[in-house]
Amino acid sequence: MRTLEARNQELEARQAALTEEQARLEQLRREYEARRAQLEAETEAIRQRALEEAEQLLKEANARIERTIREIKEAQAEREATRAAREALERFRR
Repeated sequence: MRTLEARNQELEARQAALTEEQARLEQLRREYEARRAQLEAETEAIRQRALEEAEQLLKEANARIERTIREIKEAQAEREATRAAREALERFRR
């Protein structure tokens, strides 16, 4: 009988320890789940910021390219106008 009581107490102690361990593990699971959700939100925010920055860089690059093309065309037009004026002056001299 004594051994049965001792065995019963041992099993109850083990069950209490397992219950505590299960509660600890459940708490850890909730903490990890909360951290995972937080990291996912941070990752999405970083991705969104990176996308916005990339779009802004692209807009700036396109604007710079368009401005450069316009400047080149204007410079070319000025050279052609100058050349045409010189040719007209040269024809006038003859």
